[in-house]
Amino acid sequence: MKVFSEPFSLVVNQQATDTGLVQHPRCSDLLSRSGKMKNRKSGDKTLLTAEQLPRIEFEPSVVKFHGQKVLATVRGSIRGSVGFWNSQNEEFSIIHSRRTVGINESFWTTLEFAQPAPSEKCNVRTVSIPFIFLPDGSDVPIHTSSDILVQYSDDLDVVCDASGAPTVTARSTSVMCNCGDGARVKCRRRYRSATACGSAWSRIADDTVSLEVLTGFLLMVFECHDVSVHFDELKEVLLCVASIESDCPIGRRRSKRQEYQNDYPVGLVNHLSALDSRLGVTLNKVMPVLNALDVQTIRISSLFIDFIDRLQKVFPPEILEDTDRDSIDLFLTSIADDSDGGNFVSSEEEIKLDGKVERLVNVWNATVKAWKSGRINGLTDDEGGVPYADVKQLVVASDRLKTIARQNVAPNPFAMLHDYMATMLQTKENQQSECARATVQIDDENVEEGTQMRIRAFFENKHNTTLTNIGVTMNFVREDPNTPNVDFNVGPSWSAGIASLSGLGTLPASESFEIHWTRFVSTPRRLTRIAKFQPIIILAFAVDGRQNQQKLFAPQITVHPKRSVRVLNIIKDDLSPKIEDVEDFSVLTAVLNPGYSPIDNLRVNFDGLKIENFEESFEVESTSIDGKRLDSPTLSPQLNQLPSGGTKMIKTRIKSGQAMSRVSRVNLTCSSDGRLLPLEAVDTYAIRAVAPSHNGMLLASPSQSRPLFFFRPSGGTMTNIIQLDYLSTQNSTSNTVFAAFRNPESTGFSGALWASMPMPKIPKNQKLVEIMDRRGQRPRTLQPVTWVSEDEMGTQRLNWIDYGASLPAQVLTYELIFGDPETFDSGPLFDQSQYRVQIPPDFSLSIGTLVGQISAEGENLEYSLFSPDNERRFTVDPENGQIFFDFDDLPLESDEYCLILEARDSQGKTSRVPVAVNNGGFCGGALFSGGGARF
Repeated sequence: MKVFSEPFSLVVNQQATDTGLVQHPRCSDLLSRSGKMKNRKSGDKTLLTAEQLPRIEFEPSVVKFHGQKVLATVRGSIRGSVGFWNSQNEEFSIIHSRRTVGINESFWTTLEFAQPAPSEKCNVRTVSIPFIFLPDGSDVPIHTSSDILVQYSDDLDVVCDASGAPTVTARSTSVMCNCGDGARVKCRRRYRSATACGSAWSRIADDTVSLEVLTGFLLMVFECHDVSVHFDELKEVLLCVASIESDCPIGRRRSKRQEYQNDYPVGLVNHLSALDSRLGVTLNKVMPVLNALDVQTIRISSLFIDFIDRLQKVFPPEILEDTDRDSIDLFLTSIADDSDGGNFVSSEEEIKLDGKVERLVNVWNATVKAWKSGRINGLTDDEGGVPYADVKQLVVASDRLKTIARQNVAPNPFAMLHDYMATMLQTKENQQSECARATVQIDDENVEEGTQMRIRAFFENKHNTTLTNIGVTMNFVREDPNTPNVDFNVGPSWSAGIASLSGLGTLPASESFEIHWTRFVSTPRRLTRIAKFQPIIILAFAVDGRQNQQKLFAPQITVHPKRSVRVLNIIKDDLSPKIEDVEDFSVLTAVLNPGYSPIDNLRVNFDGLKIENFEESFEVESTSIDGKRLDSPTLSPQLNQLPSGGTKMIKTRIKSGQAMSRVSRVNLTCSSDGRLLPLEAVDTYAIRAVAPSHNGMLLASPSQSRPLFFFRPSGGTMTNIIQLDYLSTQNSTSNTVFAAFRNPESTGFSGALWASMPMPKIPKNQKLVEIMDRRGQRPRTLQPVTWVSEDEMGTQRLNWIDYGASLPAQVLTYELIFGDPETFDSGPLFDQSQYRVQIPPDFSLSIGTLVGQISAEGENLEYSLFSPDNERRFTVDPENGQIFFDFDDLPLESDEYCLILEARDSQGKTSRVPVAVNNGGFCGGALFSGGGARF
């Protein structure tokens, strides 16, 4: 009995062919049925179902981008003729060796491609091969097609359909009757010994970091390249060997009291010491998959992988592009001690090289210059040198391998590796047959916390005997120990085609079964960064009296932080000031992203507006986003991307007749890619005061006169407001005034301070240019939001917001300096009171990595960075405010680091702002919401 209720879209095999990707035959069958069947008439005997149409099986089913010949075989159950035609467009061309074939006949197809990639999001593309099927005895042809996959790059991430849109893929696994030997065969096919360049190890000194040792590693790269030993290929083999332990887990006897009822996954067998107790099968105490020597080989493989990673970090493979033996020999001669420039490649020597190793010369010269000057750390990518710390780690990795080689009495590590691999990859010829084919599909590999996901698996017996004692388990493993905890709670799950999955199931030859799992994704606490998990699906079975287990290939799952939106509607009421800055809009809407995931294709729909003053009709006069007016006014503006912590300001002008209408209530929804987003909060406040150009606003609940919050549209921050009581004024000089205020709130209540005082008498040509807080031994220069208003008596009042005050005292004294704005130097000025630099998820950090940039207004500024604990984890470029990572201990031990950035001008005037560098957590609360740093 064949059971398969829902078709898979694409199936990718990780094990079978040289390309590493194979389209599963059943998948090809299902894909071929998706083509359009034309000329179908009611009553016509050519009226066929999709299952009856022929399909094309390609071998291999995945081709490389550069194009190749593939063997095509027509499969079907109804006799007839299949016709093909050659196709050509801007992207690819298809040339067939035959134009007409019969069912179960084969022919060759040549595919050639012109475009480098289908899209930025995909690296595998689906290409449809059209054909016509004419059943015997009919004169009505049926148009249909079969698909083949085109791989544009080696990494398997996203597969696109024929239109270029990402599609759901599945992974296919060839289940071997002897898992251990099957895995060995796969690794042995890829292995190529590196002993031919093993002599290079003798030139590398132990426990020494110097230019001579760096030259020794470079000679190793050259010599291995010269004898066609490529470290990328060697690393793939080592990864293959290192994965044998996890791909073929070992089981033990099951407890007699073990439950048999569970047919869904609960346990994990991923290494020798972590054994699954719910496989539901009786296994030998120790299966002959790995012995002690094999385990040692796996450990040595892991050490070699670490060595190759560090070697390629110091000398990337790209430096050998377009090089030949002569240019390499000439370069080595140029860096010898007795050359014209010594270790440095001189300009004359560079001319002789004729640009063949230009990139290598640049890297080498930058390294020599930096090391000999004593600057061994902190090299940036622009400088191009090799950091001393990277070479130090490479030396440690090589010393570890050389020590193990001496313990094994091997001439060098490559010879030791070859001996271990020769023993590890031995197999018996009669234990390499395929017992089953398994396919795993996840509906969506990118899920969001709080949602559900579905996993489907299809199993087909490829052996000529019955498979017994079948058990299937599934669990989820974090990518690394620092990955946040995520719970995959069990939802509705079912299976078909088999009686039990707890170790009592049987599967006759050529039959199949399927499993459907549902998991609800939840987290103990809200995610602040993405979490990657690998589903571990273990198939256990017995064949010919032998127990076997194998891990199935499954796509990695990425859990994203929950996306949500906070909306702040700012309206006008009878208590709002009647000034131009307030009168030029009907409603001002701030859309904030308080989460830790960017929101793409965000659309805001104003579903309901309650308009106070309109005659018979009204119209939307204009819509602006962040001050940019849209070409067409709309009540459903598209905001595109809203980054984490970002804010978008929507200004809507609605008119009734010639008058600007007022809005008293706003109902809206937000969506991303057509999907509604949850609204964390929708608040509506009325304006009580506003600074020029909307630099800041005092907000209150509608119909309440006392302001509650201070809102800054530029940063999207809203803080509590404390209205200070004016006490007295004292003139110090003709242009300096001291003003005293009392804080009516307790000192434990923090927020932005609102100071208001009668406008002092000053010369007409002078304005307020600077405000200083004189508390403490070190005065603080404010970066205030200021404006002038009138009270009920018509008296002008000077207002400012001190949003950077810390620990407000009971009495505060401010020094106000007046002068000519054209000639007065007020010092550096930051456009925000605080910043947050968000390090994106999966961002690769190393010494010298740029994480953000913050700059102030002013000329000839010099930047400095301070941390409360005096630990040097980040540095700043003193010239432009670029912030770099400067710490060699990864991963970072904290989620967020609070820093102080200082800008100083040539006159010695300084300005400081707090900066939170966020690495996935949130320690600053509302203080740092709003972002502002540029990446």
